[in-house]
Amino acid sequence: CDDVHRMIPRLLRSPKGPQGHIVTAAAKAMRRQRDVVFANAPGTGKTYMSLGAAHCHANGNPYTCVITCPPHRTEKWEREIRMTIPNPRVIHVDTWKEWLVVCNARRSQISQPTFFIAAISKAKLGAKVIPAALYSKRLGGLTCPQCFALLKNGKERMTFQDLQVGKKYCPKCKSAL
Repeated sequence: CDDVHRMIPRLLRSPKGPQGHIVTAAAKAMRRQRDVVFANAPGTGKTYMSLGAAHCHANGNPYTCVITCPPHRTEKWEREIRMTIPNPRVIHVDTWKEWLVVCNARRSQISQPTFFIAAISKAKLGAKVIPAALYSKRLGGLTCPQCFALLKNGKERMTFQDLQVGKKYCPKCKSAL
């Protein structure tokens, strides 16, 4: 059986049962893939394991972690972070304007584990819906929502079905469709 990650003893709480091995496996998986999903019954330590996996993945370096959760769980997440991660910085994000600050933060400004917690109901507010393309009766086809250029695949006009396959860009302004 593999040993647990070297950062696990640095957590403020020790893992119970197989949690240490699950945290180690999740940290290894995050090196290969973009995300890891913890799904199990209530009371099995999903919150602890996800915090531990993020901490182990960082391997002792300062890092940021974004947490979106139901509104009644934001305080629980902060409490769990403070009970698990040594010297964390916890920031509650309540508006889309605060998300802009988060997005513009520089890695050089991060000197400790930093957690941004947002309620799901708040995280989705304020963003505008931008259509992938607009239909122009005058031009008789789809146009770019940014520059209003007629969208074509070579000599053929693009259809909405064309936009559903792969990543497409406007041939004129190069914006994503």
